[in-house]
Amino acid sequence: MRSLSPTKFTALLAASLAALISISGCSAVSSLTDLAEGKSDVFALAVGDCFNDEDAETISSVKVIDCTEAHDNEIYFEYSLANDFFGAGEFDDDAVFADAEAKCLPAFEDFVGASYENTSLNYSYLYPSSQSWEADDRSIQCLAYWEGGQISESLESKGPDYVLE
Repeated sequence: MRSLSPTKFTALLAASLAALISISGCSAVSSLTDLAEGKSDVFALAVGDCFNDEDAETISSVKVIDCTEAHDNEIYFEYSLANDFFGAGEFDDDAVFADAEAKCLPAFEDFVGASYENTSLNYSYLYPSSQSWEADDRSIQCLAYWEGGQISESLESKGPDYVLE
């Protein structure tokens, strides 16, 4: 399972959009349905991919959309946590959140070309759950979005165009 950051969760809940996005294994039936709907495995998302929020608490796939089409999110940065990230300790969501916040924010500002405080664009991240960590998921995927709704362009260098009011 993979999950969406608490920041995006709150924003989505407040906007009556998708609740918490987490990723889990899928059955053969859902895989066939996803294939028919043109969806890709969420673990296959890459920097530059754009996609929409899902109206589900758990998902295994999303439809990657050309960034010139209306979409909710764009992956702008990805990195992996070290295998020994938790040392000898157990999986800790808060430690993952802190690390993702520390890395996604500066990458966000570089990507959008504006400081977080001066743009209405926002960021979030997909991160490993305790279950996916056990299956060797170490990936943090940072995503940019506009709180005003869907956008039809890449958000790269667009921070100044989305002025915070």
